[in-house]
Amino acid sequence: MVSFRAWAVTASLRARRSKKFYTDPHKMRERLSHHQNPRRTVPPRFVRRAVSVECAIIDRFACYLLAPKEEARRSPVRILHIHGGGFVEQPERHHWRFVTRIVQTTNATVVFSMYPMAPEYHHQAIQEMVRRTYDRFVGPSADEDRIVFGDSAGGGLALWLTAQLRAEKGPMPAALALSCRGSTSRPTTHSRWNSTGTTRNWVWRGYSWQAAGMRTTSRRSIRT
Repeated sequence: MVSFRAWAVTASLRARRSKKFYTDPHKMRERLSHHQNPRRTVPPRFVRRAVSVECAIIDRFACYLLAPKEEARRSPVRILHIHGGGFVEQPERHHWRFVTRIVQTTNATVVFSMYPMAPEYHHQAIQEMVRRTYDRFVGPSADEDRIVFGDSAGGGLALWLTAQLRAEKGPMPAALALSCRGSTSRPTTHSRWNSTGTTRNWVWRGYSWQAAGMRTTSRRSIRT
């Protein structure tokens, strides 16, 4: 059953005719500057009031580290969250609400990258930014403390990142949580759980908020 919060977000997107933005090329060109407004890459006030926010620059693009305000509450877990938006939209307010909620729910540090947008940037530039962000802020963490989230287009980037790391025998994430049509028809969590079950609890408690109130449909290893 879809949660009320997920229903409300969907209704809001429909009211703003977000789908038409993607289906009508003329509408997309007309509205592109709005959807890529640099102001959308700046954390809203409600985010700064709720959590600690640090900004780093990678290849001229901002990358935010969101964590609990109280250092004593901070967990060593790092979550790279790759937002959606068809590779042409900067984060909307619901994206910011989501990463804030993840921090509050898990006490983890969420790495939120403002990756470059098409059509100005080629897909390779987007992928390289995601990889550098992971290598700098998530890769150095302990094996069980690396997690990657991705929704919609971000889910595709998360899959690409994980495939690259696996092929190169790099520092794999302990868990991968996706909500994207490119991989499945329903929100799904694919994870390699550690022996204590800690990673499983963190992913489920945090990501289920985004997953429209639906239970995960499959759990399998991302490393063979």
